[in-house]
Amino acid sequence: MTPGVIEDSPSTPGFVRSAARVSYSGSSVQPEEYWYELPAAYASDLALNGNPWLAALLPLAASLGEPIEWELPVDRPLVEGAREILRVWHSWYGNTAVVPLRGPVVEVPPRALADRAAAFLSCGVDSFFTALDHGNGEARDERGSIDEFLFVEGFDLGLAETEVCERRRRFIEEAAAELNTPLVVVRTNLLETLWGKRVNWDLWGHGAALASVALALEGRYRQVLIPASNMYLHLVPWGSHPLTDALFSSWSVRVRDDGAAHDRADKVRAIATSAIALRHLRVCYQLACQGRNCGHCAKCLLTMLMLDTMVGLSSCPTFPSSLDLAQVRALEVQTSWDRRHLRRLRDHATPADRQDVVKTIDRLLRNPTLPRRLFRAARRIARQALAERMAGLRAAAAQGRPRV
Repeated sequence: MTPGVIEDSPSTPGFVRSAARVSYSGSSVQPEEYWYELPAAYASDLALNGNPWLAALLPLAASLGEPIEWELPVDRPLVEGAREILRVWHSWYGNTAVVPLRGPVVEVPPRALADRAAAFLSCGVDSFFTALDHGNGEARDERGSIDEFLFVEGFDLGLAETEVCERRRRFIEEAAAELNTPLVVVRTNLLETLWGKRVNWDLWGHGAALASVALALEGRYRQVLIPASNMYLHLVPWGSHPLTDALFSSWSVRVRDDGAAHDRADKVRAIATSAIALRHLRVCYQLACQGRNCGHCAKCLLTMLMLDTMVGLSSCPTFPSSLDLAQVRALEVQTSWDRRHLRRLRDHATPADRQDVVKTIDRLLRNPTLPRRLFRAARRIARQALAERMAGLRAAAAQGRPRV
């Protein structure tokens, strides 16, 4: 890994690019350039060390089983944290490697540190909850406010989808402006490299990717918050996790999960009190070009069920104005955390006298954990086997052969 210089972006006017050239020792893939871009006004805040690149490349090295070697120094806390993360991933999944990490190390912290705090904003449930909780909620007094939001282009949508990316950027800029918080836009080609082909984004990729963005701006931030995906009470192995995300911290930047003390129903209830969040809430990208949610996928339907129970869908213009509970009942609830979210929502629906929601949730929770399509396939196979067996027995009986 050879970090390059910071230069003007060749593709995005007004942006600067920080790049590193990455070679693969055990692969036929040619060396690639990995880069981050952001507005030129933030050029002086970009890291000039190897910190962001170690964080970014750690999931790829674990997937390929190749060591990471770097030329620019990396902070000691991050090196030690990265080694522990590799052990955690291997313990969780078994199919990732604990690889050697080699390169110069910074043993002492810098004298001057930034004092800003940032949080990632995608306009989803988790990120809106973090924004609101640190805006006027309990977290503001307990853990401080958010000075700026970070939004990354190149993670959820491909950079080649120029029109869709621009529309989504404007959408998030509007939300940040209404929340009276500046937005810093970062672009990266991480998912367009070998990384995007070999790393499991959900299971061990996205936390490292977000942390690498935080570390790339360590000249600007003292703390960067990653909105939590799961609740402390029900943590499961996942790409963004309170255990592993914090281990991506350097001498200069503390990376932290935020909001894991609350489940999804609690977060939706908090969002339901904010007209800004309701106007901009986005949980899926199937209709990203139209600036709204599709209203038909499982994530949309479950979020709509929560919103309809808490505040009513008419208050949330990014979703359809009505919910067909028959569509919800037809869902296949396959994950344990979805089932926990539904049980929690049932607790909200009962005192609200939403018996229709209670019955819908009870129906979903009665469904077998095994997806119904697999159950039906297994039943068809069993019926076919039974039919063949009966046919064989009838033939044997007709020929006077003993039954077996």
